[in-house]
Amino acid sequence: MDKSRDLFIKISNGGRELTDDEAELILELLSVVKLDEQGNFMLDEKRHEKHRRGIVAPPPDSCLSCGRPF
Repeated sequence: MDKSRDLFIKISNGGRELTDDEAELILELLSVVKLDEQGNFMLDEKRHEKHRRGIVAPPPDSCLSCGRPF
């Protein structure tokens, strides 16, 4: 199953099944996004710039939560 779909299902079920790493990832994402007037997610540029300086993203062929290659 797609990892993002699996994560969405866990969140939809109240988040009780989230691992600590998944919960941390969600908190990190929520710290750099906001909702616009239409309810769409968008980057909060000020927060994104501040976080971007201290966070190194894993390579695109790696797991977002643990950084290991697929």
